[in-house]
Amino acid sequence: MATEAEVEEEKERTGIGIVDEEIQASRSALQTIKRRVEESLLGSVEEREVEVVPEALVIGGGIAGMYAALDIAEAGFRVHLVERTPSLGGHMAQLDKTFPTLDCSACILTPRLVDVGAHPNINLMSYSEVVGVEGSVGNFKVKVLKRARYVDETKCTGCSTCEEACRLKNRFPNEFDLGLMKRAAIYRPFPFAIPAIYTLDGENCLMIKKGKCGKATLESTKAAVEKRERGEEVSKNEAPPCVIACDANAIRHDMKDEVVELNVGGIIVATGYDIIEPEATPEYKYGVYPNVIHGLEFERYSSASGPTMGRILVGDLPEPKDAVFLSCVGSRNKQTGYEYCSRVCCMYLAKQAHLLEEKVPGCKITVLYQDVRAFG
Repeated sequence: MATEAEVEEEKERTGIGIVDEEIQASRSALQTIKRRVEESLLGSVEEREVEVVPEALVIGGGIAGMYAALDIAEAGFRVHLVERTPSLGGHMAQLDKTFPTLDCSACILTPRLVDVGAHPNINLMSYSEVVGVEGSVGNFKVKVLKRARYVDETKCTGCSTCEEACRLKNRFPNEFDLGLMKRAAIYRPFPFAIPAIYTLDGENCLMIKKGKCGKATLESTKAAVEKRERGEEVSKNEAPPCVIACDANAIRHDMKDEVVELNVGGIIVATGYDIIEPEATPEYKYGVYPNVIHGLEFERYSSASGPTMGRILVGDLPEPKDAVFLSCVGSRNKQTGYEYCSRVCCMYLAKQAHLLEEKVPGCKITVLYQDVRAFG
């Protein structure tokens, strides 16, 4: 039998001890919060009136954040909608069908995207994130980092000529398709994305990274943009192909990040969710075997706008004759640190099993689960 010292040594070697400490720290923080909430309920609540700035901030541009922004805007108040990625829609934009009616996700989402993009009371700040909040109820000072997208939002028409002309077309993993498809250095996440403008990936663009694209430099490109503003012709050696191709003259390689300050009376946090990192459960061999995929990847394979145009074709493999769905992966598990039930997995698993049977008739489907928790 191992001694206590040997057990501790093994924990240190495997990293389990570090995970245990992090979990314990999280539990301690939760207990502190719970205790403070309970203490607050023991005292009397003082009522007071405060002046409220008649503007609101919504953090997160997924379906929940969009509806929150629309409701506030329809009530006549100014709303600042901040979204970290280049476009609105969140994970719902990635889905094929929605539970429980199996309606087309895009059919539900697209009208709301248009409503948000066109509403006069909504200030849409995509490709941005909140970096600081000060103040108190009714009066908050908020700092928002607006990342440079190297495209003039007031000029871009979303025509795609820049993407077609890019020297690095189809070179980088498309985040919207979870890396299952490739994109150029300048891109629009998906066809009906709002805002309907392109974003230049500063980490991969040759001009941003190296100061040169072909024979064009930053200096010659800036001069070329100014020449085009005057209606003069620009040669292909003076500017990158994307600048030459853009009739709207919207591309700006010299654009910088900026911090915008907002004054709002209320803040709604609608930051959405992420799926568990598959690496947290290595026993399922995700990334080892190509036919092991996670739930969002299934949605993209199932979608008509996805990498296989709706056919369940994973990698170079044919349509499956047998499929196994694993429920509760990572959830209700102390080792991963996610001891809670996600509440959604059972029902979206049922939806995906239905979609698979519909798309691949005769496929033998097996569902493995701990418990079925069919929340409405």
